[in-house]
Amino acid sequence: MTVRAGSGTRWPVHLVERAAGTSPDDTSSGWRDRVVVMPGGRRPGKHDYVQRDQARVRLPLPGPVRIVVLGSTAGAGQTVTALLTGQLLASLRGEAVAVLDLSSGPSSVTELARQIPRLLPGRQSAAARDRALQVVTAEHTGSGPRDADRLIDAVCARYPLTIADPPAGDVPRALQAADQLVLVSPAGADAAGSLAMTLEWLDAHGHDRLVQGSVAVLNGVSAQTAAHAERAAGVAVGRCRAVVRTPWDARLSDGGALGGETVRAFTALAGVLISGLTETRPVVATAADAPSAGSAPGWVSR
Repeated sequence: MTVRAGSGTRWPVHLVERAAGTSPDDTSSGWRDRVVVMPGGRRPGKHDYVQRDQARVRLPLPGPVRIVVLGSTAGAGQTVTALLTGQLLASLRGEAVAVLDLSSGPSSVTELARQIPRLLPGRQSAAARDRALQVVTAEHTGSGPRDADRLIDAVCARYPLTIADPPAGDVPRALQAADQLVLVSPAGADAAGSLAMTLEWLDAHGHDRLVQGSVAVLNGVSAQTAAHAERAAGVAVGRCRAVVRTPWDARLSDGGALGGETVRAFTALAGVLISGLTETRPVVATAADAPSAGSAPGWVSR
């Protein structure tokens, strides 16, 4: 889909749709009935984390929603987070999810979306591809800043879930349209400081309510960066609704598919996002529910 924005643009704009990439296999095929998620539910001997997260992803939404993904610093993994979350939402919910590309160049959503079949390999029928991730490119022909909020609203009118990946210049207008905010920080030495500054900026610009419902993502957690991630989590806990840790995955740089722990971490993120947007809102897992460090790097804390 291509959306053009500039001075004098009239709405609604003409939309041309195109799908990008494929979805991963739905490992829970057939398990689509409405379920009741009980916090702490488990199979004999272990927690039902995967089923719990998938059940959250499939919770019904009250209407179309808009999610804005914001990196606390350059190289945080903002675009990859937007794409992988969108792909898992589309695959598990069985409906099209739009990711709005407000950037350009080799690291844009449009370019990185070409890697989705490699990162999340799977087989799809033509019908399944119609419900896959939809990349929406926003062309900007004007000289000034574009109306990112109106672009998001235009896409949201066509899709039940819209994820926006704004560059720095489009963040203020994008936040005006957001129903849910995802704050992404790399799990490095500067994670706590950059996340704290981002939260302060958001509060100073009147987005305190959006922050309270936000999800902080600590990206690339490993044994070497675990202490940095804990400090950053300490900044987010009590200010954000939930914190999700995603593991360091060497496969990203090696050209292979994502590992199982990474997929489970992003599934957990997708589930927490949907549970925060639903009217029922099941309880988010707390640290007491989390598995031991290293066994599931993507566990969610509140």
